Amino acid sequence: MRNTNQHPLRPYPCGICGKRYKHKANRNNHMRHECGKVPKFSCTSCDYKSHLSANVKRHFVSKHGSFCSKRRYWRYPCDQCGRSYKHKSHLNSHIRYECGKEPQFACDFCPYKSKQKSHLKQHMFRHITLNAAMEKLVSKNSSKKSKK
Repeated sequence: MRNTNQHPLRPYPCGICGKRYKHKANRNNHMRHECGKVPKFSCTSCDYKSHLSANVKRHFVSKHGSFCSKRRYWRYPCDQCGRSYKHKSHLNSHIRYECGKEPQFACDFCPYKSKQKSHLKQHMFRHITLNAAMEKLVSKNSSKKSKK
């Protein structure tokens, strides 16, 4: 029987590593194919590794810039920091808003700071949705207790 008191949003822990999952099938898949096994795929720019190539591609795009799977190179490098981009417009946006600039948009709920307002909005949305889920869970649990 699952214990939802410890972590209600991810009630299925891996018995080996302790990683928690929202769905039992995901936990079982993790235990069958990932846990304790050496990841086959790794990022070419940092130490990130995964059992799935799609995860490495997603990581690369979010952490290191655009990913061009056909050529494995990026045509538009930044002269200041060396980061490369597939599209010139992405390089121009990087130069205009990010490269060498201090983050000016701060989160009201945690220490997160961003160089772009749109990134802060995405981050803040996570706080709002998580807070709403927690409030729903608390009200659900308190209504169960009051019925007893």
